[in-house]
Amino acid sequence: MKTILITSLNPKDGKTSCALGLAESLNNKGYKSTCIELFNSNKESIQTSFIKELHPNEIGSFPYTLDSSNSFLSNKNEIIKDINKFSNSTDYLIIDAPSLNDISKEVADFLLEISETSIVLIIKLETTDSITTIEEKLKIASTKMGNNISGVIFNSVPKYAERTLESNITKLTEYSTIPVLGFIPQNRTMKGITSSNILDITEGVLTAEHPIKYYESKIIERIMIGGMVLGSGKDYFDRFNNKAVLVRGNRPDIQMAAINNNTSCLIFTGEHTITDYIKYHASEEEIPIISVNASTQETLNLISSQFIELDVLHKSKITHLSKLIDQQVTLSNVL
Repeated sequence: MKTILITSLNPKDGKTSCALGLAESLNNKGYKSTCIELFNSNKESIQTSFIKELHPNEIGSFPYTLDSSNSFLSNKNEIIKDINKFSNSTDYLIIDAPSLNDISKEVADFLLEISETSIVLIIKLETTDSITTIEEKLKIASTKMGNNISGVIFNSVPKYAERTLESNITKLTEYSTIPVLGFIPQNRTMKGITSSNILDITEGVLTAEHPIKYYESKIIERIMIGGMVLGSGKDYFDRFNNKAVLVRGNRPDIQMAAINNNTSCLIFTGEHTITDYIKYHASEEEIPIISVNASTQETLNLISSQFIELDVLHKSKITHLSKLIDQQVTLSNVL
């Protein structure tokens, strides 16, 4: 069994998604791959539940708990034994480890004790990153882990800064001790949210045949406004899939056009009664309707303000990310 430990410099750099995406990529290639979360003080967290849903197992008590300072490990030997138990059933064990800036030297040293392990560092890049800031991030990681990092994956590379950032990293690789495994570009699927998120953000009223969780299989990548739509609306709404449509509650013509053209969620604004035939057709297409009293612009501003900040774990995102890893990342250094 080979162990691949996925860590990051900071929380929200995308290490959990990358760990799960790598596991799916390896499984798709015919390997037996399992992902576990190493530490989490909240065993009922969304992240923990999501990992266990995709990779259920009865081995050990993962995730284990660190103390409040993320430092003292009283059960090191037990954790190592439990990791080794996967060797009978797994080709690759992918470990979602804590972010390096969140752990003590003692925990970092413990990570290095796990045998036959490749350590992969995930760093999320920002538009403002220069060769100096990227170099500084790698130095911080090296300070924590020495020369034991097998490679780095730069995640969520901004589309409009991709060439500049890649140029900077190419220069950096000439003298960096950490190999660059690849770049994962920023894209709408990975930033998508669900109808449940929209309901929480807007505190709206749900009109649907099922509870909101039923519709979570549909990822929402963009919000479209149903305003001045001409004709049947097909040309307008059919441009994009995986969308939520924001429309006034008194425009059943636009609502119907959205229902007929690959809409995942309807958001009705203003205090208006939903017509029965809109309810019927939305139900037939399994489209939830969320009603809010605010105006269309106010609702759009509210959703937009939180859309970027949400980091939603979703099965379709992991599948999409596994394909990006296949296309963008070279794993020969770690497999």
